[in-house]
Amino acid sequence: MNLNTQTKPSNSKSQTNKTKKSCPPVPPTLIGLDVGYGYVKIAWDDRVVTYPSVVSPIEPTSISLTLGDQGNVVDLEGQQYQVGEDAVTAAFRFQEQYDSWWVSPAYKALVAFASRHIPPSSYLVTGLPLHIYTVTKAQAQVQALVKSILRAKRVDVLSQGIGAYCYVLKQYPDLHGCRIALVDIGMRTTELIGMSGTQFLPRSSGGLVMGIGTLFQKAAKTVSQKLGRTIDPYEIDWALRQVKPLHVRGTTLNHDDVNEVLRSDFKDFVARIQQEMTRLWDNRASGFDEIVFCGGGSAVLQDAFKALYPNSLFLEDATFANVKGYLQYAQWQQLDTSTEPYMKA
Repeated sequence: MNLNTQTKPSNSKSQTNKTKKSCPPVPPTLIGLDVGYGYVKIAWDDRVVTYPSVVSPIEPTSISLTLGDQGNVVDLEGQQYQVGEDAVTAAFRFQEQYDSWWVSPAYKALVAFASRHIPPSSYLVTGLPLHIYTVTKAQAQVQALVKSILRAKRVDVLSQGIGAYCYVLKQYPDLHGCRIALVDIGMRTTELIGMSGTQFLPRSSGGLVMGIGTLFQKAAKTVSQKLGRTIDPYEIDWALRQVKPLHVRGTTLNHDDVNEVLRSDFKDFVARIQQEMTRLWDNRASGFDEIVFCGGGSAVLQDAFKALYPNSLFLEDATFANVKGYLQYAQWQQLDTSTEPYMKA
């Protein structure tokens, strides 16, 4: 009898251990995070959240009529910051537009603001412009910063153009194994990426510090002088993308009006991109099977580039190519499938 009494707890313990061993670990949430100079974009599952990369410090003596709505405010290192669209109209906001801006309070506040969409212990993939990505220290610093602020389980850092390339392969599986010339035009930077299958081609790739944001800034000054009200570059962007018309003292500027203001600047900008494409790939990119345009700038300049490269491919969701590509890369890495590309260029 005593023997039976001692045996039962032993079997129960053994069953409990088996039960524990049979429970697989909960996989981390997969996140694509693009902290761009113009917008922050977050992708997970089939959803994307985006907000302007604008940060304004809130002074202790400031008066706000938010009526209790603090959804756009983050607390970071003892300071409150207003983040996103509401910060566009703030009296003062950070204007960082330099390579290592991840050390700035603005970058940190943008990442902290993303925490309301990103659960702790997630697996995040983010990116850097190619000309910065090649500096190993930059990758390590961004990785450590994002991991700390968002309490992530894992953070990988890619070049932005490689993220876009991952999205291209997801959208067009037939392009696996092809030689692709990719043009990614962002708010401050442009990347020209050469890929042969899963192999990054460094001699056929380059990063430029020139983006569509400079055109928005110039147009904002022109419209401001014409209408007598200070216009923000984001208002130009929103009018061009038909997100929000530009209203100024009874006058409404729509997409066509703003496009007309930018017409001559578009021509010069496109010519500079074409010159760099020719330098890297020759005037027809004859060594590649496909030319792909993506990024927010390509959406704005699509007609101009189509006239020069009529047989090229323009991604329909061009603005979100990077962040959706980061998410795709995370999904491939979680699957750990040897047939999927490993492209940390």
